[in-house]
Amino acid sequence: MKRPLMSCPGRQQGATLVIALIFLVILTFLGVTVASNNSLQERMAGNTRQRDLAFQAAEHALKAAEGVINNTASSQRIYINAVIAGGTLPTKPDDLLLNGQNHVNDANHWKNTFDWTTTASTQATGISTSLLAANPRYVIEQMPSATCPDDATKTCYYYRVTSHGVGKSTDAVVILQAMYKF
Repeated sequence: MKRPLMSCPGRQQGATLVIALIFLVILTFLGVTVASNNSLQERMAGNTRQRDLAFQAAEHALKAAEGVINNTASSQRIYINAVIAGGTLPTKPDDLLLNGQNHVNDANHWKNTFDWTTTASTQATGISTSLLAANPRYVIEQMPSATCPDDATKTCYYYRVTSHGVGKSTDAVVILQAMYKF
C-alpha cells in the first residue's frame, strides 16, 4: 500500500526555509545597525576635525595678538607703553578696546553678539585659510590697572586678548582668551 507523500518520515516539512529566513532577517537588522553606527561615527569624526581646526585657528590668533603686544613697533604696544609710562598718549589704535571691564565677557557675547567683522577686531595673518570658513581674528582690551601682587610698590597693567576661530563649517566656532600683565 502506498503512503501519502505528506506523511513520509524522510520528507522535510519546510522548517529549514523558515529558519533560514529568520536568520536572514536577523542579519539584515545587524547590517542596518552597523551601517547607521558607522555613519554616526563618521559624522562625529568630522565634527571633531572641524572643532580642532577652529581651535587651532583661535590659538593662532592668540599667538598673533601676543606677537603684536610684544612688538615694540606696533601701535598697540606703543599705546601700552605710553599708558605705563604715564606720558602723552598717542592716537589709540582702532583695534584696541579701552575699559575692557565694562564690556560683556561671556561666551554668548563673543559668539553671538560681538561683530567679528568690524575694525574692533584684527585679522590674524600667516595661516592657510583654505580649510577655514573665515579668517581667525582677535581683540585686545585694556583692563583696569592694579597694584602688582608680587610687588606692592609697582602698578601692573592688564590686557585681555580674545580670539575667534572658525572651522570649515561656520557652526564650528572656538573662542579663546588670555590675560597679559605688564
